Amino acid sequence: MTLAEHQPLWNKIQQFAFDDPNATITFSKKLADQQRWPASYTERVIEEYRRFIFLCCISPNGASPSKAVDEAWHLHLTYTQSYWNAFCKNTLGKDIHHYPSNGGEQEDHKHTNWYAETLSLYASIFFAPPPADIWPSPVKQEQVNVQSLPQPEQPYQMGKGLILTVVILVLSPFVISYLITGIISPFSLKGPQFLLFYALLIGGALLAHRQMRQARYLYMKRTIDAVPLNGISIFQLANIIYGQERAVQTALVDLYRRELVSVNEDERKIIGHQNKYRAPEKEENPLIPALLANPDESWVYYTDIEGWCNSQSFAHPAIAKIFNLGEDNEPRKKRYLLIGIVLLIGLARILQGWNNDRPVGLLFVEVIALGIGAGLLSYTFSVKTYAFTRLKEHLLDKAGSSKLHPDQVVNDFALNGRLVLDWQPATLMLASMFVLFPVPPPPVSGGGSSSDSSCSSSCSSGGGGGCGGCSGSGSD
Repeated sequence: MTLAEHQPLWNKIQQFAFDDPNATITFSKKLADQQRWPASYTERVIEEYRRFIFLCCISPNGASPSKAVDEAWHLHLTYTQSYWNAFCKNTLGKDIHHYPSNGGEQEDHKHTNWYAETLSLYASIFFAPPPADIWPSPVKQEQVNVQSLPQPEQPYQMGKGLILTVVILVLSPFVISYLITGIISPFSLKGPQFLLFYALLIGGALLAHRQMRQARYLYMKRTIDAVPLNGISIFQLANIIYGQERAVQTALVDLYRRELVSVNEDERKIIGHQNKYRAPEKEENPLIPALLANPDESWVYYTDIEGWCNSQSFAHPAIAKIFNLGEDNEPRKKRYLLIGIVLLIGLARILQGWNNDRPVGLLFVEVIALGIGAGLLSYTFSVKTYAFTRLKEHLLDKAGSSKLHPDQVVNDFALNGRLVLDWQPATLMLASMFVLFPVPPPPVSGGGSSSDSSCSSSCSSGGGGGCGGCSGSGSD
């Protein structure tokens, strides 16, 4: 029993996306929040959950999870559509049931042994021991020191120095105005005096806003930079940077270069050569599962390639994490509170001027300048833009040095598109089809939608995750 024997199944499990990009709270975010785990640790647990399910599928005796893996399993079971339909039925091709332990000392001893067997099977299949912080040694896991578990990430907080700076910048215009005019209330100032005061207030508010946005931006930048990008394929990066059409075409170029497909330009067909497939150490092409699901020499119209993949085919936990961070879920009211207060002061003075039949044109210009300045600062310190840039730089760096894919033509196509193929006679037919018949975006589907339904099981405190684990490969 080896990984190579079950490579197609493992490829499918690897490509399954647990996070729905359209969900307000994704699977990984919910798991991290419930367990109070850092995002990086949560991603590793989800990866180990994939490996555990793979062991369940291929082992005649099934497998027993660790506590951390079992928590991921328990949560996934509550996403009923994702677990039973998208994952078990469409990805694994069988149901993986969660069998609870009956409890008691004898049962605990039984499952401790089962857990030990799982660790041994893991090492033999994946050629490396399981990570000890997720798969502890086969002793009762409740004895694990709680302090050794990953600590939750700390939310962003303004430092005392920054708070003091903001207060000084905001109050300085009031102090300067009082020292010049001797008037406390800005609404009692004469027109020219208020224009000067408001110009100083806008400057102070924009400087304070810049300091706050920059501090949060640097914090989020460090957080995003800490997300490991290992394991992201060139197809996933091409999708997120250039769109799904480029990603699908890059995957087709890879198949063409590997002689797994050929092109009949006259009949607009792509012909599969499934018998030529040789599984690499890690299959990353998202079109492979659909290709291998069809008989050798079968064909499909190029415009029907959309049926070979969906948006989940190009998903990756690190990409989902980075763009989740990029959304920067700080409430807008909090983000623009200071700018909003200064804006209200200006609008109130404009209304005061209208009521007194005084000119307000210059003050209106100052208000517009405030809005433009705030917009420019938001663009300059956009966390979402940085998240996109971070992934694009990774693509440019890795693809440019052939570190993402061994075939330089595939790397170049992901970066530059059809222009690369114009210089490759062997792929000219494929290039012409890309021009004439672009791939339309497929409907969104896959394993991320949440459900209110839940499944529960009683668990003992013994070895493994405290639960009985999954059935063997012979059970459906």
